[in-house]
Amino acid sequence: GAIAAVGCGLLVARLAWQGANARRVVRESNECERAPWRRAFDAHRRRFALPDRIGLRESSVVGSPGIVGLWRPVVIVPTELAATADAGVIDSVLLHELTHVARGDYAVRIGWRSAECLAWYNPLVWLASARAREAAERVCDAYCVDRLGGPRGYAAALLTVARLLVGRRSSSAIV
Repeated sequence: GAIAAVGCGLLVARLAWQGANARRVVRESNECERAPWRRAFDAHRRRFALPDRIGLRESSVVGSPGIVGLWRPVVIVPTELAATADAGVIDSVLLHELTHVARGDYAVRIGWRSAECLAWYNPLVWLASARAREAAERVCDAYCVDRLGGPRGYAAALLTVARLLVGRRSSSAIV
């Protein structure tokens, strides 16, 4: 009983710290006003019929693109990546991240993180959580491959992203 409560408490504290860090990253980021990114973002957001409240921001402290926020999601991209005007890269990144938003993956991730807190001692919960994250990534990748004309173009865009971001450390706040 007591050990389970301590373990749960520590994981809840970690989750709260990560949430506070995510809010700080968003607060300290800048609205992405770069024309190629804005145009693609608005087009993909409309494709999914997502509300206007979804933001697009850039930050020098994130190491990879991601989503932050449940009620007012924000797509946040590293500043180095936002500097590119490569339409293939922009479409790949934004379509992938907005697919996560449209699917509700952030809420699912929070659910799994909560399950990890409550049943931290159960390795099957951790395994299922990891598998759920992997499945969400595979689904978003498959959607991008389908929508962006096949695996070759999407893979080329991902390699470009990797080259631009090599050596960067991702903030643990980004999903």
